[in-house]
Amino acid sequence: MEDFYTVEDIALMLRVTTRTVRNYLKDGTLKGRKIGGGWRFTDDDLSSLFSNTSVLKDQLNQDRQDVVDFLDGVYPEIDGEIQICTVIDVYHDSDATMKLRDAIIRLVDKDGKCCVSFTYLESENKARFTLFGSHDYIGQVMDIIRRDEG
Repeated sequence: MEDFYTVEDIALMLRVTTRTVRNYLKDGTLKGRKIGGGWRFTDDDLSSLFSNTSVLKDQLNQDRQDVVDFLDGVYPEIDGEIQICTVIDVYHDSDATMKLRDAIIRLVDKDGKCCVSFTYLESENKARFTLFGSHDYIGQVMDIIRRDEG
């Protein structure tokens, strides 16, 4: 059975509002289908969105600003006594990368304890994950990446 993502899931991944995701739908940047009254998106839909040049550029700029904000002590998205920001580059073909992306995104909780951004640079076969969260969350992500390497 195929996994589907919601508008809210995509907004969380991109760290944008649901309105922005709906604008992507409206202007054709994002394709999806209505199921049960709500929009649903497949891995292929996400891959197309993440490979869109303007979305990729916006995402990379947002990631840079978020890292700078974290370094300046003003990154408001996560809470807790220990906060970690890290950027991980993983060199894979796109199929392996999407499986890794899905595994990492499944870890994201919706209560403000962690945040992940994903971009895939197809020309370099490189996935870039920008992560913010607790040491437990970052450790879980690293475990997934280690298992993926083995």
